Amino acid sequence: MAIPELEEHSSVELIKAIVQLRTKKSAAEVLEIEKALNITVEMQYRAMEVAKPALKESDVFGEVSKIALAKGVGTSFPPIVTINGQILHNHYRGNELSEGDMLLCDCGGEVASGYAGDLTRTFPIAKKFSVTQKAVYDIVYASYRTAVEMLRPGQLFLDVHLAAAEKIVEGLITLGLMKGGS
Repeated sequence: MAIPELEEHSSVELIKAIVQLRTKKSAAEVLEIEKALNITVEMQYRAMEVAKPALKESDVFGEVSKIALAKGVGTSFPPIVTINGQILHNHYRGNELSEGDMLLCDCGGEVASGYAGDLTRTFPIAKKFSVTQKAVYDIVYASYRTAVEMLRPGQLFLDVHLAAAEKIVEGLITLGLMKGGS
């Protein structure tokens, strides 16, 4: 929804200049981004290492947060660690982990320069997917690969998003978890 007052007083030239500044990174900025991402990946690996039946989501949350703190940085947002990944931005951490559960971990480290990671992964508490979990994982991975293959300068994000979503729909229909067709 457009707000007339904002449109009247906004500068398209300034907006484009700011966008241009944000799209190109210096070598120092790239290093900071990589530092934040590496910490974020380490946080994810720690979640996978410690998640075991009988622990609570809060136990994994603590371990993930501890990684960022031990590296001398903060988290880019309160980590989301939940067996109820269907609830967006779920910050309740009181559920006990059980064999057969899937655990969603959405976390990121933020370095002093302000660059941050944000990575979401879902993995089985059993350390091995069930047949259905593996089939869904394969669908999501195929969607991811489709998106990665499309990424290049000038490619519209919407086109990448729609192609990835189409791949998910095709997979879910094939698996019998969704009905429909073209």
